[in-house]
Amino acid sequence: MITKWYRFGKTAMRIQRPDNMDIPENMSKFEIPEPSSDDNKVYYEIEFAEDMKPICERIIEQKPNKELARRINFLVMETPTGECRFIYLIGSNLPFSVALQVAEDKWKVWIDIKSAGELHWDTIFISVLSLEKHIISWGGMILHTAFLCHKGEAILFSGPSEVGKSTQAGLWEKYTEDSRTINGDRCLLRKENGVWYACGWPICGSSGICNNEKYPVKAIVMLRQAKENRCERLSGVRAFGEVFAQLTVNNWNTDFKRTVIDNTEMLLNDIDVYELYCDISEDAVKSLENKLYNI
Repeated sequence: MITKWYRFGKTAMRIQRPDNMDIPENMSKFEIPEPSSDDNKVYYEIEFAEDMKPICERIIEQKPNKELARRINFLVMETPTGECRFIYLIGSNLPFSVALQVAEDKWKVWIDIKSAGELHWDTIFISVLSLEKHIISWGGMILHTAFLCHKGEAILFSGPSEVGKSTQAGLWEKYTEDSRTINGDRCLLRKENGVWYACGWPICGSSGICNNEKYPVKAIVMLRQAKENRCERLSGVRAFGEVFAQLTVNNWNTDFKRTVIDNTEMLLNDIDVYELYCDISEDAVKSLENKLYNI
């Protein structure tokens, strides 16, 4: 078995896995020699399984248990020892992964050995770790965003898929000085010593841009494709709805959802949210830059 530690924000995760299990390259960017005393620690033991069916049957037959959520690609149950997640590849009758919480800070994961070749994909591997569950427990949130660092501050381009988040980040790299994309798809949001930070995350989508760095948040920018460029500040219910829709939320977990709501309200008390109607020109950059920096 291979045993390594990884840190995401203030969450330190020890993962034990088979010697022949390949994981995404980006995970190495979050590897640490050992956790610090103030890290929140969680422990994962992962093994390959030749047959997932008896594992599923054994867990489902445990009493008492309760189905918490069912989607096309996953099933979440409450078991006597905690949460259990069954994760499916689309079109499969059996899960490729079963993650069972065996104690408050310990999880056992079985992965179908026939799916071993898929684990190099960050979205697939990270899905078995329930990372968002641990992050939210310790004060963080995961935002769907292109995370840009501009002059030492984070500008977060957010919105629905295909709206052009990475494109706008790329325009800032092209047309402004000291701009660099840190992650093309997600960031971890955390408040530390009164300051909200955007931190690196091991999932980066099709952009392929993944860096383990953190910067104080300047603004969150919700994107809208348009023929003319204009930018306005959002507030109140409108700002909350736009940002909340792009956060990772376990809707079946009432405590989890309430915590995300509370944290989002705290975030919006401190961080400005803008709506940018934009094309893919330099003028789109100038429209936002003028608003952010009162140029």
